[in-house]
Amino acid sequence: MGDMDDIPEDAADRLARCRVVALPDLFLDHVVPVGDGEAFLAEAAEVRRRGGGNIRTVAQELRPGGNAANTALGLARLGVPTTLVAATDGPARLLLERAAEDAPLDLDSVAATDRPARTVALESTGGARGTDGTGANVMLSDAGYVAGFGPEDVPDAAWEAIASADAVLVANWSQTRSHGTRLLEAVVEAAPPGAVYMDTGDMSRRGDALRGLLSSPALPSLGTWAMNENEARTLVRALGMDTSGKSDGKADARMAPWGTALAARLGIRIDLHTGAWAGSFRADEAVEARGFEIKAKRLTGAGDAWNAGNITASLLGLDHRARLRIAHGVAALSLRSPAPPRLDDLRRWSAEAVVP
Repeated sequence: MGDMDDIPEDAADRLARCRVVALPDLFLDHVVPVGDGEAFLAEAAEVRRRGGGNIRTVAQELRPGGNAANTALGLARLGVPTTLVAATDGPARLLLERAAEDAPLDLDSVAATDRPARTVALESTGGARGTDGTGANVMLSDAGYVAGFGPEDVPDAAWEAIASADAVLVANWSQTRSHGTRLLEAVVEAAPPGAVYMDTGDMSRRGDALRGLLSSPALPSLGTWAMNENEARTLVRALGMDTSGKSDGKADARMAPWGTALAARLGIRIDLHTGAWAGSFRADEAVEARGFEIKAKRLTGAGDAWNAGNITASLLGLDHRARLRIAHGVAALSLRSPAPPRLDDLRRWSAEAVVP
Protein backbone atom coordinates (compact mmCIF):
# COMPACT_ATOMS: atom_id res chain seq x y z
CA MET A 1 0.00 0.00 0.00
CA GLY A 2 2.40 2.62 -1.25
CA ASP A 3 0.10 5.58 -0.59
CA MET A 4 1.17 5.79 3.05
CA ASP A 5 4.76 5.93 1.80
CA ASP A 6 3.82 9.33 0.36
CA ILE A 7 3.78 10.73 3.89
CA PRO A 8 7.10 12.60 4.11
CA GLU A 9 9.63 11.73 6.79
CA ASP A 10 9.40 15.24 8.23
CA ALA A 11 5.58 15.22 8.26
CA ALA A 12 5.33 15.48 12.06
CA ASP A 13 7.51 18.59 12.14
CA ARG A 14 5.65 20.19 9.25
CA LEU A 15 2.24 19.47 10.73
CA ALA A 16 3.29 20.80 14.13
CA ARG A 17 3.81 24.19 12.50
CA CYS A 18 0.29 24.26 11.04
CA ARG A 19 -2.80 25.66 12.71
CA VAL A 20 -6.38 24.53 12.12
CA VAL A 21 -9.64 25.81 13.60
CA ALA A 22 -12.81 23.66 13.68
CA LEU A 23 -16.32 24.81 14.55
CA PRO A 24 -19.05 24.79 15.79
CA ASP A 25 -20.36 21.49 17.19
CA LEU A 26 -19.46 19.28 20.13
CA PHE A 27 -21.96 16.56 21.01
CA LEU A 28 -22.09 13.88 23.65
CA ASP A 29 -22.70 10.67 21.68
CA HIS A 30 -24.43 7.63 23.16
CA VAL A 31 -23.52 4.85 20.74
CA VAL A 32 -25.82 1.81 20.76
CA PRO A 33 -24.82 -1.19 18.60
CA VAL A 34 -27.99 -2.89 17.35
CA GLY A 35 -26.55 -5.62 15.12
CA ASP A 36 -28.69 -6.46 12.13
CA GLY A 37 -30.85 -3.39 11.51
CA GLU A 38 -33.89 -5.18 10.13
CA ALA A 39 -33.93 -7.66 13.01
CA PHE A 40 -33.61 -4.83 15.52
CA LEU A 41 -36.53 -2.93 14.02
CA ALA A 42 -38.68 -6.05 14.10
CA GLU A 43 -37.77 -6.71 17.72
CA ALA A 44 -38.43 -3.07 18.68
CA ALA A 45 -41.85 -3.24 17.01
CA GLU A 46 -42.68 -6.42 18.92
CA VAL A 47 -41.60 -4.85 22.23
CA ARG A 48 -43.82 -1.86 21.50
CA ARG A 49 -46.79 -4.11 20.64
CA ARG A 50 -46.56 -5.87 23.98
CA GLY A 51 -46.50 -2.57 25.85
CA GLY A 52 -42.78 -2.04 26.37
CA GLY A 53 -39.77 -3.94 27.58
CA ASN A 54 -36.03 -4.33 27.28
CA ILE A 55 -33.80 -5.08 24.31
CA ARG A 56 -30.31 -6.21 25.21
CA THR A 57 -27.38 -4.92 23.21
CA VAL A 58 -23.65 -5.47 23.26
CA ALA A 59 -21.53 -2.87 25.06
CA GLN A 60 -22.81 0.68 24.66
CA GLU A 61 -20.50 3.68 24.76
CA LEU A 62 -20.50 7.35 25.71
CA ARG A 63 -17.99 9.42 23.79
CA PRO A 64 -17.47 12.95 22.49
CA GLY A 65 -19.00 13.52 19.08
CA GLY A 66 -20.11 16.10 16.56
CA ASN A 67 -18.59 16.74 13.14
CA ALA A 68 -16.28 19.56 14.21
CA ALA A 69 -15.20 17.89 17.46
CA ASN A 70 -14.58 14.51 15.81
CA THR A 71 -12.55 16.08 13.02
CA ALA A 72 -10.64 18.29 15.46
CA LEU A 73 -9.75 15.24 17.56
CA GLY A 74 -8.69 13.33 14.45
CA LEU A 75 -6.47 16.21 13.32
CA ALA A 76 -4.89 16.60 16.75
CA ARG A 77 -4.18 12.87 17.00
CA LEU A 78 -2.39 13.15 13.64
CA GLY A 79 -0.23 15.89 15.13
CA VAL A 80 -2.01 18.97 13.75
CA PRO A 81 -2.49 21.72 16.39
CA THR A 82 -6.23 22.36 16.27
CA THR A 83 -8.53 24.80 18.04
CA LEU A 84 -12.12 23.68 18.62
CA VAL A 85 -14.80 26.38 18.82
CA ALA A 86 -17.95 24.97 20.40
CA ALA A 87 -19.95 24.74 23.63
CA THR A 88 -20.81 21.88 25.96
CA ASP A 89 -21.29 20.83 29.56
CA GLY A 90 -18.99 18.85 31.81
CA PRO A 91 -19.38 15.23 30.62
CA ALA A 92 -18.64 15.80 26.92
CA ARG A 93 -15.70 18.09 27.70
CA LEU A 94 -14.19 15.58 30.10
CA LEU A 95 -14.51 12.75 27.58
CA LEU A 96 -12.94 14.89 24.87
CA GLU A 97 -10.06 15.89 27.13
CA ARG A 98 -9.37 12.23 27.85
CA ALA A 99 -9.58 11.27 24.17
CA ALA A 100 -7.17 14.07 23.24
CA GLU A 101 -4.61 13.29 25.92
CA ASP A 102 -1.09 14.19 24.65
CA ALA A 103 -2.60 15.55 21.39
CA PRO A 104 -2.43 19.27 20.46
CA LEU A 105 -6.15 20.02 20.79
CA ASP A 106 -6.94 23.50 22.16
CA LEU A 107 -10.26 23.64 24.04
CA ASP A 108 -9.94 27.20 25.35
CA SER A 109 -12.67 28.32 22.92
CA VAL A 110 -15.15 25.67 24.11
CA ALA A 111 -17.74 27.56 26.17
CA ALA A 112 -20.06 26.26 28.87
CA THR A 113 -23.74 25.93 27.99
CA ASP A 114 -26.93 24.77 29.66
CA ARG A 115 -28.16 23.51 26.26
CA PRO A 116 -25.59 20.83 25.39
CA ALA A 117 -25.89 18.85 22.17
CA ARG A 118 -26.69 15.14 22.45
CA THR A 119 -26.94 12.25 19.98
CA VAL A 120 -27.99 8.65 20.26
CA ALA A 121 -26.32 6.71 17.45
CA LEU A 122 -27.89 3.35 16.57
CA GLU A 123 -25.15 1.43 14.79
CA SER A 124 -26.26 -1.37 12.50
CA THR A 125 -23.17 -3.30 11.45
CA GLY A 126 -24.43 -6.83 11.00
CA GLY A 127 -21.99 -8.36 8.54
CA ALA A 128 -20.65 -4.97 7.51
CA ARG A 129 -17.17 -4.59 6.13
CA GLY A 130 -16.63 -1.07 7.28
CA THR A 131 -15.69 1.35 4.58
CA ASP A 132 -17.09 -0.70 1.71
CA GLY A 133 -20.34 1.19 2.17
CA THR A 134 -22.42 -1.50 3.92
CA GLY A 135 -23.84 -1.02 7.39
CA ALA A 136 -25.44 2.18 8.56
CA ASN A 137 -26.04 4.31 11.60
CA VAL A 138 -29.21 6.15 12.55
CA MET A 139 -28.59 9.34 14.49
CA LEU A 140 -31.16 10.67 16.96
CA SER A 141 -29.88 14.19 17.59
CA ASP A 142 -30.77 17.04 19.89
CA ALA A 143 -28.71 19.89 18.49
CA GLY A 144 -29.00 21.96 21.68
CA TYR A 145 -26.91 25.11 21.44
CA VAL A 146 -25.74 24.24 17.91
CA ALA A 147 -29.12 25.20 16.41
CA GLY A 148 -28.65 28.85 17.36
CA PHE A 149 -24.86 29.15 17.06
CA GLY A 150 -23.78 32.23 15.12
CA PRO A 151 -20.78 34.51 14.56
CA GLU A 152 -21.44 36.33 17.83
CA ASP A 153 -20.79 33.05 19.69
CA VAL A 154 -17.22 32.83 18.39
CA PRO A 155 -14.83 34.32 20.98
CA ASP A 156 -12.32 37.00 20.02
CA ALA A 157 -9.35 34.66 20.51
CA ALA A 158 -10.89 32.21 18.05
CA TRP A 159 -11.38 34.94 15.44
CA GLU A 160 -7.68 35.71 15.79
CA ALA A 161 -6.87 32.03 15.27
CA ILE A 162 -9.15 31.89 12.21
CA ALA A 163 -7.43 34.90 10.67
CA SER A 164 -4.05 33.13 10.65
CA ALA A 165 -5.16 29.51 10.24
CA ASP A 166 -3.85 27.16 7.57
CA ALA A 167 -7.31 25.59 7.39
CA VAL A 168 -10.70 26.27 8.97
CA LEU A 169 -13.40 23.61 9.14
CA VAL A 170 -17.00 24.81 9.21
CA ALA A 171 -19.05 21.71 9.96
CA ASN A 172 -22.65 20.68 10.53
CA TRP A 173 -24.27 23.61 8.71
CA SER A 174 -27.39 21.43 8.55
CA GLN A 175 -27.95 21.75 12.33
CA THR A 176 -26.91 25.40 12.77
CA ARG A 177 -30.44 26.14 11.79
CA SER A 178 -30.68 29.83 12.68
CA HIS A 179 -27.35 31.27 11.58
CA GLY A 180 -25.43 28.59 9.65
CA THR A 181 -24.96 30.53 6.42
CA ARG A 182 -24.23 33.74 8.28
CA LEU A 183 -21.59 31.91 10.32
CA LEU A 184 -19.99 30.52 7.17
CA GLU A 185 -19.93 33.98 5.58
CA ALA A 186 -18.27 35.50 8.63
CA VAL A 187 -15.64 32.75 8.76
CA VAL A 188 -14.87 33.01 5.04
CA GLU A 189 -14.43 36.76 5.40
CA ALA A 190 -12.08 36.36 8.37
CA ALA A 191 -10.01 33.40 7.16
CA PRO A 192 -7.12 33.45 4.67
CA PRO A 193 -8.22 33.01 1.04
CA GLY A 194 -9.17 29.44 0.22
CA ALA A 195 -8.61 28.18 3.78
CA VAL A 196 -12.22 27.26 4.60
CA TYR A 197 -13.25 23.61 4.34
CA MET A 198 -16.99 22.96 4.65
CA ASP A 199 -18.93 19.81 5.45
CA THR A 200 -22.62 20.68 5.78
CA GLY A 201 -23.86 17.33 7.05
CA ASP A 202 -27.26 16.04 5.93
CA MET A 203 -28.90 18.80 3.87
CA SER A 204 -31.97 16.81 2.83
CA ARG A 205 -34.42 18.63 5.13
CA ARG A 206 -33.01 22.12 4.71
CA GLY A 207 -34.42 23.00 1.29
CA ASP A 208 -35.11 26.71 1.80
CA ALA A 209 -31.90 27.26 3.78
CA LEU A 210 -29.90 25.34 1.17
CA ARG A 211 -31.11 27.69 -1.54
CA GLY A 212 -29.87 30.57 0.60
CA LEU A 213 -26.49 28.87 1.05
CA LEU A 214 -26.14 28.31 -2.68
CA SER A 215 -26.76 32.00 -3.34
CA SER A 216 -24.32 33.16 -0.65
CA PRO A 217 -21.50 35.43 -1.87
CA ALA A 218 -19.15 33.44 0.37
CA LEU A 219 -19.54 30.21 -1.55
CA PRO A 220 -17.07 30.95 -4.41
CA SER A 221 -14.40 31.73 -1.80
CA LEU A 222 -14.57 28.31 -0.16
CA GLY A 223 -11.46 26.20 -0.39
CA THR A 224 -13.27 22.83 -0.35
CA TRP A 225 -16.79 21.51 0.00
CA ALA A 226 -16.68 17.87 1.15
CA MET A 227 -19.71 15.58 1.14
CA ASN A 228 -20.88 11.98 1.03
CA GLU A 229 -23.16 10.38 -1.54
CA ASN A 230 -26.46 11.33 0.10
CA GLU A 231 -25.38 14.94 0.56
CA ALA A 232 -24.17 15.11 -3.03
CA ARG A 233 -27.51 13.79 -4.28
CA THR A 234 -29.36 16.43 -2.28
CA LEU A 235 -27.12 19.16 -3.67
CA VAL A 236 -27.39 18.18 -7.33
CA ARG A 237 -31.18 17.99 -6.99
CA ALA A 238 -31.27 21.42 -5.36
CA LEU A 239 -29.34 22.77 -8.34
CA GLY A 240 -31.72 21.11 -10.81
CA MET A 241 -29.05 18.74 -12.10
CA ASP A 242 -29.46 15.12 -13.23
CA THR A 243 -29.18 12.63 -10.34
CA SER A 244 -29.76 9.43 -12.30
CA GLY A 245 -26.11 8.52 -12.95
CA LYS A 246 -25.24 5.24 -14.61
CA SER A 247 -27.36 2.14 -14.26
CA ASP A 248 -24.81 -0.23 -12.69
CA GLY A 249 -25.64 0.95 -9.18
CA LYS A 250 -22.08 1.80 -8.17
CA ALA A 251 -21.72 5.01 -6.17
CA ASP A 252 -18.59 6.16 -8.01
CA ALA A 253 -20.33 5.74 -11.37
CA ARG A 254 -22.96 8.21 -10.20
CA MET A 255 -20.78 10.52 -8.15
CA ALA A 256 -17.87 11.23 -10.47
CA PRO A 257 -20.12 13.03 -13.00
CA TRP A 258 -21.78 14.85 -10.11
CA GLY A 259 -18.40 16.01 -8.81
CA THR A 260 -17.32 17.33 -12.19
CA ALA A 261 -20.63 19.14 -12.72
CA LEU A 262 -20.72 20.59 -9.19
CA ALA A 263 -17.16 21.87 -9.41
CA ALA A 264 -17.91 23.55 -12.74
CA ARG A 265 -21.18 25.00 -11.47
CA LEU A 266 -19.89 26.30 -8.13
CA GLY A 267 -16.31 27.14 -9.12
CA ILE A 268 -14.75 25.46 -6.05
CA ARG A 269 -13.08 22.17 -5.16
CA ILE A 270 -15.60 19.43 -4.50
CA ASP A 271 -14.46 16.36 -2.56
CA LEU A 272 -16.87 13.41 -2.64
CA HIS A 273 -16.50 10.20 -0.69
CA THR A 274 -18.14 6.88 0.06
CA GLY A 275 -16.72 4.01 2.07
CA ALA A 276 -15.13 2.46 -1.01
CA TRP A 277 -14.34 5.46 -3.24
CA ALA A 278 -13.45 9.14 -3.23
CA GLY A 279 -12.99 11.83 -5.83
CA SER A 280 -11.66 15.38 -5.86
CA PHE A 281 -12.96 17.69 -8.56
CA ARG A 282 -12.30 21.11 -9.97
CA ALA A 283 -13.77 22.54 -13.15
CA ASP A 284 -10.75 21.34 -15.15
CA GLU A 285 -9.54 18.38 -13.08
CA ALA A 286 -10.89 15.11 -11.68
CA VAL A 287 -8.97 12.62 -9.53
CA GLU A 288 -10.44 9.41 -8.13
CA ALA A 289 -9.17 6.82 -5.65
CA ARG A 290 -10.37 3.58 -4.11
CA GLY A 291 -10.87 2.92 -0.42
CA PHE A 292 -9.97 -0.09 1.70
CA GLU A 293 -11.95 -3.11 2.83
CA ILE A 294 -11.85 -3.60 6.59
CA LYS A 295 -13.86 -5.26 9.31
CA ALA A 296 -15.29 -2.27 11.10
CA LYS A 297 -15.83 -2.24 14.84
CA ARG A 298 -17.92 0.92 14.62
CA LEU A 299 -19.44 3.25 12.02
CA THR A 300 -20.12 6.58 13.72
CA GLY A 301 -17.64 9.30 12.76
CA ALA A 302 -16.30 7.75 9.54
CA GLY A 303 -16.88 10.92 7.51
CA ASP A 304 -15.27 13.08 10.18
CA ALA A 305 -12.18 10.85 10.23
CA TRP A 306 -12.06 11.06 6.44
CA ASN A 307 -12.13 14.86 6.68
CA ALA A 308 -9.30 14.82 9.24
CA GLY A 309 -7.15 12.73 6.91
CA ASN A 310 -8.07 14.84 3.90
CA ILE A 311 -7.17 18.11 5.62
CA THR A 312 -3.94 16.66 7.01
CA ALA A 313 -2.81 15.43 3.59
CA SER A 314 -3.73 18.82 2.10
CA LEU A 315 -1.56 20.57 4.69
CA LEU A 316 1.31 18.32 3.63
CA GLY A 317 0.80 19.33 0.01
CA LEU A 318 0.41 15.76 -1.23
CA ASP A 319 -0.91 15.04 -4.71
CA HIS A 320 -4.64 14.54 -4.99
CA ARG A 321 -4.69 10.76 -5.28
CA ALA A 322 -2.37 10.28 -2.31
CA ARG A 323 -4.48 12.78 -0.36
CA LEU A 324 -7.68 10.82 -1.03
CA ARG A 325 -6.08 7.48 -0.20
CA ILE A 326 -4.67 8.81 3.07
CA ALA A 327 -8.11 10.19 3.95
CA HIS A 328 -9.53 6.70 3.40
CA GLY A 329 -6.71 5.21 5.47
CA VAL A 330 -7.47 7.50 8.42
CA ALA A 331 -11.18 6.66 8.18
CA ALA A 332 -10.49 2.93 8.00
CA LEU A 333 -8.18 2.95 11.00
CA SER A 334 -10.67 5.06 12.97
CA LEU A 335 -13.42 2.50 12.37
CA ARG A 336 -11.39 -0.44 13.61
CA SER A 337 -9.94 1.04 16.80
CA PRO A 338 -11.29 2.93 19.83
CA ALA A 339 -9.33 6.12 19.02
CA PRO A 340 -8.38 8.00 15.85
CA PRO A 341 -4.96 7.01 14.48
CA ARG A 342 -1.71 8.82 15.02
CA LEU A 343 0.70 9.47 12.17
CA ASP A 344 2.85 6.47 13.09
CA ASP A 345 -0.22 4.22 13.11
CA LEU A 346 -0.96 5.31 9.57
CA ARG A 347 2.60 4.59 8.46
CA ARG A 348 2.61 1.10 10.02
CA TRP A 349 -0.71 0.10 8.53
CA SER A 350 -0.12 -1.75 5.28
CA ALA A 351 -0.14 -5.54 5.35
CA GLU A 352 -3.84 -6.04 6.01
CA ALA A 353 -5.12 -3.14 3.88
CA VAL A 354 -7.11 -4.47 0.92
CA VAL A 355 -8.26 -2.44 -2.07
CA PRO A 356 -11.82 -3.41 -3.05
